[in-house]
Amino acid sequence: MIIKIDLQVFQRYSSDILNLLVENYYINLPFFEDINKECEKKIDNLREYLINKTAICFGYVLNSQMKGFLWTYKIRFNTGFKIHVAHLIVSSELRSQGIGRQLFNAIDKEYQDNSSFIGYELFYIMS
Repeated sequence: MIIKIDLQVFQRYSSDILNLLVENYYINLPFFEDINKECEKKIDNLREYLINKTAICFGYVLNSQMKGFLWTYKIRFNTGFKIHVAHLIVSSELRSQGIGRQLFNAIDKEYQDNSSFIGYELFYIMS
C-alpha cells in the first residue's frame, strides 16, 4: 500500500526508513566511514523537512512495515517547478516488482492538476 508520509506517519515508520537508508548506503555507498551516523543525520533532516513542509514523501507499506520510500522536494525552475528526487529506496527483497514506479505514480497523482509542474530532477552534482 502506498501512503503519503507526513510527520505522524514518519514518527510511526522512522526506524523502518532508517533501516532502508542504512541498507541502501551499505549497498551503494560502502566507502562512508560511519554509515549509521550518516543515515541518522538524514533521518533528523527528514524530520525537520516534514515539520517545515518542504519534503514530499511517499512510502510503500507491507505487513505493517515500510519497505520502500520516495523522498522529494520542489525546486523552482523557470516559471514552474521540478521535483528533485533525494532518495528512492525499495527494500532489496522487493526490488523489480514495480514498487518504485508506484511511488513515482503517487507523486504524479499529487501534481497531475498543477500546470506549474514541469517534471523530475533525478540527480544533482556538487563540486
